[in-house]
Amino acid sequence: MSTLIISARLARLGDAFLNFVVSAALTLHTERVEGVKVPGKVLASVFAASLLAHKCRCPSRKLERSEVVEALFGHAWLNGWITAEEGVQRLFEELRSGASLEEGLRNLLDSLVRDFERIEVVD
Repeated sequence: MSTLIISARLARLGDAFLNFVVSAALTLHTERVEGVKVPGKVLASVFAASLLAHKCRCPSRKLERSEVVEALFGHAWLNGWITAEEGVQRLFEELRSGASLEEGLRNLLDSLVRDFERIEVVD
């Protein structure tokens, strides 16, 4: 196991990625066009329930938990660990099986950090 180092600056990219993935998965699930901005409160809840909460070391500046989740997804997409299509499909399958949005996002997040002993967020 190893340490994953991610830049907090990737939160903006991760925010856009997550908004698209969630919007597309909800559109498929509800069969209605959805365009959503995932609230920081939801992402903070996902963080708290995830493996990331136990493995993460944040920078000294105050960093919102939601930003850590966004930065991780930005890093994962940028490095080819997950595509938007994979994210949409996996989240849609979670929703279809009865998971809440938070549970689906947590499972997706956990799959990205499972193999790391520690995650460090740097400025």
